[in-house]
Amino acid sequence: MKILLAVAYLMASVYAETLTPEELSKFKKIREQCMQETAVDPALVKKMQQHQFDEKLKDFLFCTYTRLGYQNEAGEIQGENVKALIARKFNKELADQAEMLCFKMKNTPQDTALAVSKCLCEHAPKDANFDDLF
Repeated sequence: MKILLAVAYLMASVYAETLTPEELSKFKKIREQCMQETAVDPALVKKMQQHQFDEKLKDFLFCTYTRLGYQNEAGEIQGENVKALIARKFNKELADQAEMLCFKMKNTPQDTALAVSKCLCEHAPKDANFDDLF
C-alpha cells in the first residue's frame, strides 16, 4: 500500500480535507515564517508539489517540522504526531507503514527532515494533492 505524508509540513495541502481552517492557517503561517528564516527559494518549495526535492530544502523542512511538532530539536521524528495526522487523513494501517518505512534518523536533523519528506512522498498515493501544502 502507498503512504502519504500528511507533512511536511508534512504539509498543509495534503491535509486540506482534514485540517480545520484554524489548523490550515497555522500551517501557512509556520510555512511562511520558515521560508523567511531559512531564506529558501520559493521555487524550490513549489517544486515539492511534483515530489522534486533539493538539498537546499533541508533547513526549511526541519524548521517546519519542528514547529508543527513532527520532529524535535534533536531531529527525532515525533512518530505519534505524524502517524495521527496520516491516520486522520487515511487510516491507521497507512500510518503504521509510514512509521516502518520512513521514520529513520539520518546524520543531522535537517537530513532526517529531507529524507522523511522524500520517503513519504515516494510512497504517497498517485492522486495525492500537494498544491496547498507547499
